[in-house]
Amino acid sequence: MAEKNTITLVAPSFLLYASPGEEASEATAIFTTFSTHPPTETKISLGRNQFVRVPAGGGLPGGSTLTEIDVQRGELIWHLFPTSSLTAGPDAFSILQPTDDPRVYELSVFFEGKDQIVKFEEEP
Repeated sequence: MAEKNTITLVAPSFLLYASPGEEASEATAIFTTFSTHPPTETKISLGRNQFVRVPAGGGLPGGSTLTEIDVQRGELIWHLFPTSSLTAGPDAFSILQPTDDPRVYELSVFFEGKDQIVKFEEEP
């Protein structure tokens, strides 16, 4: 089985959902803790225009990692997964925003004066 890409945001780190203001849209970040059997998931509703803190333990050995983001726009829900892995933090600030393709989002991660972008897409 191929290893999945994950985003590790060492706590305290923060996420924000920057969606187009004129439409109803929500995003939920799903953090997975792989050190438990079975792995446990924590779902965090991402704030629009307000940063939310990543779950405690994010990025620590056995802690939570961001494995999926679900975006709901109207009646449609997209299950999006990172196309590459990244570790940042503590004190990383990340902004999730749509691209021209409604099934592709970009997560901009600001950490130590650098901006790194990870695309989130539906799995093929």
